[in-house]
Amino acid sequence: MADTVIELARAYGVNPVEGLIAAGLITRSDVDHAATKDALAEVPMLQLLEEAVERERRAVRRRAPESEQAADSEERRSRRFRRKVGEESAE
Repeated sequence: MADTVIELARAYGVNPVEGLIAAGLITRSDVDHAATKDALAEVPMLQLLEEAVERERRAVRRRAPESEQAADSEERRSRRFRRKVGEESAE
């Protein structure tokens, strides 16, 4: 059955995946899951880890009270400044 749907879709210039969905042989969710998994397999590990860390940071910020966020932001600015000053003095 799937072979017939694919052949017909190609004959009419339609994406075979859309034909399989229309025939009820697969769902849009099946396609989305497969596409996501394939796309993630192509992403370098470092990029995946950086994205995971950034998502966790955003989640922590959403949960933290505003005063903690301000203190955290100030601490990061302070660290960047100290690093920059240290780099300039090393030159």
